[in-house]
Amino acid sequence: MLICIYISLDVPALVTNLKVSEVKARSVIISWSTPNPGHAQITSYKLQYWMSRISGQTVNIKSNVNQYEVIGFTPYTDYSSIVIIKAVSIVGEGQQARMDQTFKTKQAGKVFNKKLTR
Repeated sequence: MLICIYISLDVPALVTNLKVSEVKARSVIISWSTPNPGHAQITSYKLQYWMSRISGQTVNIKSNVNQYEVIGFTPYTDYSSIVIIKAVSIVGEGQQARMDQTFKTKQAGKVFNKKLTR
């Protein structure tokens, strides 16, 4: 007697909680929550971003990471962002999640020159 068991492998579910989570003077952190991987382990994330005044990029990120730092911002400046991300497994790419967000970078820290005396 031969018994066959079929398992349907699904692509990962939609990434959730996508946001610009930490805004600094010259960088921002994009973060997200790990989606349901389906029946195959998530191998990576494909992240695309466009920030006003900064050229867009596509980045492949390791699967054990849930954030990415984008650098190159001007302090105390308004930006608009579009971020698209999808989880990837050996089965394929999941649905893309999209986020549009505006933010203002923080003011740069002040540098103090203090004269040292003996």
